[in-house]
Amino acid sequence: MLPIPTKRLSTKAMTKPLQTNGNEYTDWTSIKPNTPYGHLSVLYETAATGETLELAELSVIEFYLGRKFGLVGSNDWEEQLIRPHTNSSQALFDKLTIATIRAPTEPQPLML
Repeated sequence: MLPIPTKRLSTKAMTKPLQTNGNEYTDWTSIKPNTPYGHLSVLYETAATGETLELAELSVIEFYLGRKFGLVGSNDWEEQLIRPHTNSSQALFDKLTIATIRAPTEPQPLML
């Protein structure tokens, strides 16, 4: 249930193939009540102990996968140097989404 860029990143970095639960957005009305905060993306990872980690929100998932596969620096200092770039990109994406998808009837110059 990951968006395409995160799915590509995660499958390139993983040593095992990505497994899905088979829902893949087909029946959102039945999936939504069972997701954290009522929306996607959600990543589930099961440890060798059988304990399942449930991560919600795309930025949390991206940083979890990035840290797990060594893509957000090799220490806390480097990670903090990387975070502003990803946050700026996310802010730009959010504005673009609002301006072009969520509020298409609003005057778009006012949304930017």
